[in-house]
Amino acid sequence: AERPALALSGGELGDGLDDALSALDFGPLSQPAALRACLDANGVPPGGAPLGAREVTLDGRPGVLLVLPTGEIARFRLLVVGPGCGPGNPSLLADDIVGR
Repeated sequence: AERPALALSGGELGDGLDDALSALDFGPLSQPAALRACLDANGVPPGGAPLGAREVTLDGRPGVLLVLPTGEIARFRLLVVGPGCGPGNPSLLADDIVGR
């Protein structure tokens, strides 16, 4: 049973952290090749596999919130990409670093 998309606004990106960390809901990026192509388009290094993911709507736009490691404990990079993210198309909606 899929959960409905989590509604976020640009200023509240960190509010989705716990929800996304507890999920692996990649939506349109559920195929490993599609996910890797999207990460590559956004300059995410190959070792930066998502720690969690959640389908979201960000300011009304559909996307996927990816929680990425930063190499620092308790600090995460939150990347929100649109459904068209792929080779040569980062489809970037938001990119932020959050920490506890």
